[in-house]
Amino acid sequence: GAAYEAARAFGRFQSYLQDLPVDEVPETIPNFFSSAFRLRQFEEALAADPMGRGAGVEAEVRFVRERADMVNVIDEHLGKGTFPQRIVHGDTKLNNVLFDRDSHRAVCVVDLDTCMAGWTLYDFGDLARFTAATSAEDERNLELAGMDLDTYRELVRGFLDGAGDALTDTERELMPFAARLVTYTVGLRFLTDHIAGDTYFKISREGHNLDRARVQLRMVERMEALDDAMRV
Repeated sequence: GAAYEAARAFGRFQSYLQDLPVDEVPETIPNFFSSAFRLRQFEEALAADPMGRGAGVEAEVRFVRERADMVNVIDEHLGKGTFPQRIVHGDTKLNNVLFDRDSHRAVCVVDLDTCMAGWTLYDFGDLARFTAATSAEDERNLELAGMDLDTYRELVRGFLDGAGDALTDTERELMPFAARLVTYTVGLRFLTDHIAGDTYFKISREGHNLDRARVQLRMVERMEALDDAMRV
C-alpha cells in the first residue's frame, strides 16, 4: 500500500545519502529537529503568556512537563556516538512522495527544503505521526485521535526495507519512541503557538492551534498504551 511505499522511499532516500558528509549540507532552519529547543520555546512562551492563555491550558502543560525527559534522549545517543547524524528529509508527509499512477509504486521523494543534518528516525517518526493518525490533525473530538497499528507496522516494514543496513540496532529499537517523540514535539509547537498568539501556524478558527496540540498529545497517550505492540 501507499504507507509501505512511502516509508520505503524515505528509508531509501536516507540510505542513498548516508555517505554524504553531514557538515557539507547547510542547516536551512536552525534547531529544526531539536525537541529540547522546542521545549525551551514552549517554556518561554508560557512564562511570557502574552495573550493570557496559560490558565486555559493547564492540563496540556502538565502533560507536556510530565514527559519532558523525552526531549534529551536522542541528543544523548548522538553525543555518545550510539548512532551518527545523517542527512534527513525533515518533512515526510505522503504528499512529498511521487507515486507512479499505474503501478502505485513510490518513484521519488520531493520537497527538499528541510533536508539537512539530523537524526534518521525523525523522518520515520514524522511519517508515523502523519500517516498512521486516525483523525484529522485538527479534529476536535479527541475520541477519534490515535494511531492505527496496522498502518504503523506497514511504515516500519517499508522504512526498514528502504534503509537496509543504514540503521543501527539501537535505532531499530527506538522506532516506537521516535514516533512518540516527534508527535510530542509537534504537539509542543502547536501548543507554544497557541500560547504565543498564533504567530507561526496559519489558523482558520479560534483555538485552532490548541485543537491541533490536543490531537498530537492524545496520539502520544495512545502510543504509550500501544508501546509493546509497536516494537519491531
